[in-house]
Amino acid sequence: MNQREKVLAGIVLGSCLVLGLGVALHRFFQTPIKKEEQIIRGLRQKLASADSERKDYFNAEDQLKRVAQRSFGDSLDVASARSGELIVNAIAEVGLSETHFTRLATGPRRLRGASEIGWTVQGRGPLSQVVDLLFLLESSPFIHRLENIAITAMEPPGEVKIRFVYLTLVMTPPPVYDPIDVVTTMDLASAGRQI
Repeated sequence: MNQREKVLAGIVLGSCLVLGLGVALHRFFQTPIKKEEQIIRGLRQKLASADSERKDYFNAEDQLKRVAQRSFGDSLDVASARSGELIVNAIAEVGLSETHFTRLATGPRRLRGASEIGWTVQGRGPLSQVVDLLFLLESSPFIHRLENIAITAMEPPGEVKIRFVYLTLVMTPPPVYDPIDVVTTMDLASAGRQI
């Protein structure tokens, strides 16, 4: 091997060493940086997820407070009394005789975060007034549900016997909320009433 070949081999070998050293240094510094970037991406995803869960929590809390504002009360006794009073007032409002109706308290039935209470109501009267009664109860602004509605024809024609269950929720424990005055005006001439 002559001098020129030795120099050329030295340059090639030196270039390979410099290139290899460059690749090694690049990997030496880039690998930890990539790992840190990966950790940062994972933390950003967790932070975004936690932020989303936080927003969902506060939205659910606000919704729960709005529901609590439309409840009959914070205790079973108060809610039972107020819901019973609403039923009696609705019966009187539509012109039905209160003596033809009975109410039997139902519940409390334990649910997750609430108790369900209500009244089993049965009575009789003219069909048009019974329909008006169901409309008034269904359009009540309070949290409630009407179920097991059964209407049976009676004599004389136009008279019916009705039975239904009026249920409401009492949150246990109730959330902290700003109370509002739930308007309980009963209006058979409202826009929602279809005749």
